[in-house]
Amino acid sequence: MSYLDKTLVSVRLVDGNSSSLLEAATHILETCEHKTVGEVLSTLHNLPTVRSRPINSGTTAYFSWNEWHHGRHFKLYAAGDETLLQHCTLTDTEREQLSLAIRRAGTYEQEICVVASAITVTSSEKLAHNMTCIGIIFCH
Repeated sequence: MSYLDKTLVSVRLVDGNSSSLLEAATHILETCEHKTVGEVLSTLHNLPTVRSRPINSGTTAYFSWNEWHHGRHFKLYAAGDETLLQHCTLTDTEREQLSLAIRRAGTYEQEICVVASAITVTSSEKLAHNMTCIGIIFCH
């Protein structure tokens, strides 16, 4: 899939580091069919390569996700708009700070992409509700 040129404005890490953000972005882009998510994630550079394929993937109006074997467990990656925060384990303060940053980005006409991951015991066709919010990508 080809994406329009976007410019990376900033990245706000929440519960991850830059390498975990790049890892999640790489995995999500493998099957991403969500136009905005793909455009925002494609602003990142130096993405590592992935040599396998996910076992499950999905796209909704709000986010894209996929699931990979991770030893005896499964690793779930998701990226999308602020509704993805509903699936993340955050304190009320963290949730409010992130919502404020997202609203502020909207006033500058920036697009955002929330990136999250989770490790699960069983494979599922649904998005987990205990995901870790890795960070938010802002671009213009």
